Amino acid sequence: MEHQDKIKQGIALVQQEIDKIIEKIGTGSEKVIPILEYIPQEILSYTKSVWWIAPFCIWKDEIASLVFADKNGIHAIYPDDNDITQVASWDAIVDIDFDEYYSDDPNVNQLFIDFGDDVGHLTFEEFVDDTRGSYLSVLHSIYLIFRDTITASKDSPLWKVGVGGEGFKNFKTPQDLLNYKKWEDPHTPDPASFGYMDESQPEETIIEEKSEKKLDLPDEIIAEVFKDGANYQAKIKDTETDITDLIDNPAKLKYAFERSGLVRGKKDKNGNYIWRVMR
Repeated sequence: MEHQDKIKQGIALVQQEIDKIIEKIGTGSEKVIPILEYIPQEILSYTKSVWWIAPFCIWKDEIASLVFADKNGIHAIYPDDNDITQVASWDAIVDIDFDEYYSDDPNVNQLFIDFGDDVGHLTFEEFVDDTRGSYLSVLHSIYLIFRDTITASKDSPLWKVGVGGEGFKNFKTPQDLLNYKKWEDPHTPDPASFGYMDESQPEETIIEEKSEKKLDLPDEIIAEVFKDGANYQAKIKDTETDITDLIDNPAKLKYAFERSGLVRGKKDKNGNYIWRVMR
């Protein structure tokens, strides 16, 4: 656990500080991915730059270790031999969810990665309290602002960095992350330098709105998950209203079916449901 010990000595961020970092990473017009310079040399010998680190989490339901992200995806350090391996390539991810209060436990958060029906999923859990914020939530935010670049880079040998408008900023210490001035003037690459061509916009298509508004659903929903042949469906308890399309995550429905058979959805501040598997 040598890597974890070195990282923990330099990082002790509470949730308010994590929220401040997520705000600067952004999801709107201004998007900045941090590059951490305060990383042990052993990790930097594996990758040129590290975007974020979760000092300790549990993945594959049983492996406890440090995980980190760079331009290629999420990587983990096996605790037995300190071997570093990639566990999730950005372009292999079909969908990603972040759940606070996982299974209704206020001290557990989960990052749920869906690789598609043919591959399955991967989960990361972390423990939080008043002295430790959610590092996995930052990983989730980074993926969201890098997603346009991931999509544009499909089947290409190069990342078309900058397609989503994301910039990059180096940070020498954890304290620098909390200084707004340090986030200013990020370097925003020109995706054309990586071979990206801005093709004309496709013809306008009519996208059917999801049934969230039409159903006039409450702020909190508990739904039962059923298996129908090879597919999974979710229906609100008591009313039998089908909300499978609203959840729109087959891997999470499969995971819920195999666990408790129940999912709970709560609206966030933007009116979107955050889905959690119940115990």
